Amino acid sequence: ELMNFVNVEYNSDVQWVKLQKVPLIIHYPGLKNGETISTIGGQIDILPTIANLMDFEVPFALGKDLLNTNRGYAVLRNGTVITDDYIYIAERDEMYSTATNKLIKSKKYENDVKNLLKQLKVSDLILEKEALKYIGNYRKGR
Repeated sequence: ELMNFVNVEYNSDVQWVKLQKVPLIIHYPGLKNGETISTIGGQIDILPTIANLMDFEVPFALGKDLLNTNRGYAVLRNGTVITDDYIYIAERDEMYSTATNKLIKSKKYENDVKNLLKQLKVSDLILEKEALKYIGNYRKGR
């Protein structure tokens, strides 16, 4: 249905991933001029970004501040990794150039993908083991 809506013929999983981009719009009181920042990110990055804008310290947050990072990336629930340079499709263990949609046969980004997927595992473990309550107690000195 999405392909029909945007009048695009489906021809690849890479195209599908690219079509799922959703803008994050933040209204900040007192900001007079809007700004477009094209950093790739995910929902996990919203807390660090908003906390920075509000000058809050969140030492145990996962994710990155989208306004102050040198690198944009997102790790999706299915293990797909999206960066400025490549899109890794976990279901097929294949990597494609973000710019050209062409298959990357080099192992150049293999370690990068492994490191980014660790973030997904950490997030899952925190939820599965209900670790947030322990982090909160640690912060209170208990």
